[in-house]
Amino acid sequence: VVCFTDRLGVIVSREKIEKAIAQINSSGNTWISSTQIGDEKTVFRACIINRKTEKKNILKLNDELNSIREAK
Repeated sequence: VVCFTDRLGVIVSREKIEKAIAQINSSGNTWISSTQIGDEKTVFRACIINRKTEKKNILKLNDELNSIREAK
């Protein structure tokens, strides 16, 4: 499990994170969720459990997040 935020600060509000997650998950290519850290901070959460997951799968998720960020 990896929890992270948008390092460029574009997708940081809970609303933007949830919208990005819905867009990513609807593509069917990758799946991601969110979680809450502390009382107020919502972050992305990626859980990689399939033993067949490869670097290219992680890069695909990264590409999808970058595309969403660039569209903002």
